[in-house]
Amino acid sequence: MKVLIYGIKSTAKIISEILTDDHNFKVAGFIGSDQEKKKYNNKKIFNDLYFLGSLKDIKYIVKKDPEIVGFILGTGNLRIKEEIYYNFEKLNLHPINAISKKSDISPHAKIGKGVVVGKNSIILAEAEIANNVYIGSNSTIENSVKISNNSSIGSNCVLGSNVEIGRGVQIYSGAKILTQVRIGKNQIIELGQVVDKDLPDKSRS
Repeated sequence: MKVLIYGIKSTAKIISEILTDDHNFKVAGFIGSDQEKKKYNNKKIFNDLYFLGSLKDIKYIVKKDPEIVGFILGTGNLRIKEEIYYNFEKLNLHPINAISKKSDISPHAKIGKGVVVGKNSIILAEAEIANNVYIGSNSTIENSVKISNNSSIGSNCVLGSNVEIGRGVQIYSGAKILTQVRIGKNQIIELGQVVDKDLPDKSRS
């Protein structure tokens, strides 16, 4: 079975490496924006994998290669990430997970669809990770943490037990969320920030 990766930058390349190590899926290539298509179409992006086109080309790409059944998003832009996720689903492609074999995930954690977990990260018991979530390398998700759809957790982050992360939250590398804190939807937690109190929901900027 083959998958398409949306994105061409570092996150997309990390996903490609995870899937290559996993051996459950073969990466068909990369998909990007119309602007990226003008610059990279049919060019090699990473290892022996090529840029195949934009979202507008997916029907043609899948028709040409019916082994393509899934997708995963390798873009850090949360504003467009959710929309792209549903566009792929409308084309009857399935969101797949890219979870590093070097990560340690409790069998009692719940993992959704389209989830990326980088190497050496830890997800403890009763954690609930929703759909279309990115967790970078060397991060720790402690007991009973809940992460909502379309959120991104950077590398070297710590989410304390019973933390709740709202939809569309961006947490940059090195941040720490202390025990029982709730981060409202669309919040941005800066590089290395320590959060010790609840933050309200925000509207999208």
